[in-house]
Amino acid sequence: MIESMYGRSSHAVTETSNIATSQNSPAVIHCTNLAALRDLIKNNKAVAIDFTSQTCGPCRVISPEFDRLIGEANANGTKVVGVSVETPVARDISAEFQIYATPTFMFYHNGEKMSEFKGADRAELKSSIDLLVYTAYPPHPHKKHPFRAINELVMAPAINFVVSSNLDVIFKKLNEIVAENKVGFDTDALETLQNWMKATDYRKNTILPHNWHVVPSKLLLALPVAKLFPLLDILRLLVLNSTIRNYFVEGDKDFVYVQLIIRVLSDDNAGMATKLMLSKFICNLFDPTDHKQSLKLLSTKRVHESSSRDEITRLLVETLLAPEYQLRQASALLAYNIGWSQAQIRQSPAPFDEAWWSELIAAISNAIETESTSEKANDETAFRLIGAIALLLVYSEDPVLELAQVVEVPLHIKHLTSKAHKEHGNWIKKLASEIDDLL
Repeated sequence: MIESMYGRSSHAVTETSNIATSQNSPAVIHCTNLAALRDLIKNNKAVAIDFTSQTCGPCRVISPEFDRLIGEANANGTKVVGVSVETPVARDISAEFQIYATPTFMFYHNGEKMSEFKGADRAELKSSIDLLVYTAYPPHPHKKHPFRAINELVMAPAINFVVSSNLDVIFKKLNEIVAENKVGFDTDALETLQNWMKATDYRKNTILPHNWHVVPSKLLLALPVAKLFPLLDILRLLVLNSTIRNYFVEGDKDFVYVQLIIRVLSDDNAGMATKLMLSKFICNLFDPTDHKQSLKLLSTKRVHESSSRDEITRLLVETLLAPEYQLRQASALLAYNIGWSQAQIRQSPAPFDEAWWSELIAAISNAIETESTSEKANDETAFRLIGAIALLLVYSEDPVLELAQVVEVPLHIKHLTSKAHKEHGNWIKKLASEIDDLL
């Protein structure tokens, strides 16, 4: 109540440090030390500073807006450091930066002061932060070009495998495999999960069976890899429910899906059925409309000497060139979702990982070459492969565009488009033309 009346406490810093992070906005740092502030300005590409005071009424109004705008600026992977300086407490900072009135806002790019203004002007604050973001992280130049077909893909949702299996058949198969391998588990819990999926619209139901994840998680570890396919088919359907998808992508502290990929790809006897259902399961972890979730799904955070992005990429590269056309088709949709998510992120200024994108482009190029010579070529696979590489190339940078030419992307696409495509034929031709313009 006191904070709502008078603003944040000037003592909201740790005893061991003069810098603390705001609970409301992790991007905003409270700073009372001149040397620390100088380091922040020197070592960060974009810094916005709110010089404020708890006794200043307009400051109490505009500071929460500053926190919110800094949070929005960092939503897509950009890094804008917001700093809040309580001027009555940090008198040496006030003297150094010549602060005579609050609120005062200053904006720094690469250590150099860009602009400043005084007063609680929301429109001016938003405009100044937008300009700082634009200057530090300019949008991709291809965003200005009318690549209509590619832009339609960017605006469309990601792809999920939504066709339902016969639940009675798939649960029966799972129970048979469990019995064959003599795995002890709670049969009632599995039956409850089956009944819940049959009796409700499980994709939209927000009330989940109690401890729904316990039995599937146990079986993922207990069953032989080659026998995981019915369980993965069930999980593939379950993650169409946004709450369950969030459990795996955001709430799964043990990164079950990462360990699962490692286990499957390390087993020479994994079999096509398990790899196919694993690819579909990972594909369905992409939220069709929320690309920000892919930032966590394709995280580079190291877990067990690997990361989720490393393992998903490894799965993609291996399955794109699989001899089985069903597996290549599933992998093509996974490649498409990865390309879709990256195009969404790169529309806004966002960091670019040249090595990773190069690996993706090379792998998809090889897959297009394989598809162009396959006797069992599939129109859906061809469309998604070309769509995936188009979505990546449109927001790539020059080194990756040059790599695309080195690995003969235009030639492989030309061979693929020379084949008759009854389904998606117009799309394939339009995308091929726009890729040719890009390169």
